Amino acid sequence: MDTKNNGNIKFITVKSIDDFQMVVGKSVSNVFPMHVHQKFCIGLIERGNALLVQNNNTIRLSNSCIYLINPDEPHQIRPSDSEGFSHLVFCFGLKFIQNYFAEIVNEATEFRFSKSLLSNDKMWKELILLKRMILKVDSRKDLEYKIMEIFSELYQYCSFIQSDYIDEKRQSDNISRVCTYINNNCRENPCLHELAIYAGMSKFHFSRVFKNEVGISPYDYQIQSKIKLARDLLLNRQPLADVALELGFTDQSHFSKFFSRNTGVTPAKFVKSNIEL
Repeated sequence: MDTKNNGNIKFITVKSIDDFQMVVGKSVSNVFPMHVHQKFCIGLIERGNALLVQNNNTIRLSNSCIYLINPDEPHQIRPSDSEGFSHLVFCFGLKFIQNYFAEIVNEATEFRFSKSLLSNDKMWKELILLKRMILKVDSRKDLEYKIMEIFSELYQYCSFIQSDYIDEKRQSDNISRVCTYINNNCRENPCLHELAIYAGMSKFHFSRVFKNEVGISPYDYQIQSKIKLARDLLLNRQPLADVALELGFTDQSHFSKFFSRNTGVTPAKFVKSNIEL
């Protein structure tokens, strides 16, 4: 991860994700001039208030507001009062789009944001969580899964040209194969890229199709597969620390957190309360 400072603004590049950057502005009081970007931007206000001038409209931005800016779209963001504002912006370009939207985007111009402003508490919280994951080293491996969740939600606010050559039956069969693959290989922690290749899809398209078919994200399915296996291992009296290590969790505490979240009890209570008839 590379970080560049510019006053109250930090530009953070995530090396593991092509053509993707996060911009964090704290107590920004600058009045930026009208300008354009070459990238798509998803921004939100974390604190304070600001004004977005776009398409001859002035939009008031406050906490929980999400704004969307297309490439080459003239705009200006400025504080609405002397207190300034803190904001968070995710910027991505053509390589990112091609990587995540291969099946549904033929040309970069065919993907556009169809709205300028969103009021979506769930997505706002997910974007804040994405920021924390980027800044937290030990959560980097889950970044792609979080990006998939966010863009699956964002999908409804975008304009795409859908390709119709992908047979729905083949997609369904491929997802079924992936589920079997995850169940058989959950110890190895197959990454999103590996699963998408196995399904013969781009990462974004795979994530959407998987969730539509299965009802949960690939990441959640993989965690649940691990927990199911963990239950068997625990019932075979395998030590808790060994189970956590075998299933690829950071440590025993990390494993216990996910186990409790998915079963409603701690691993120790699960073993103690299990009754064999």
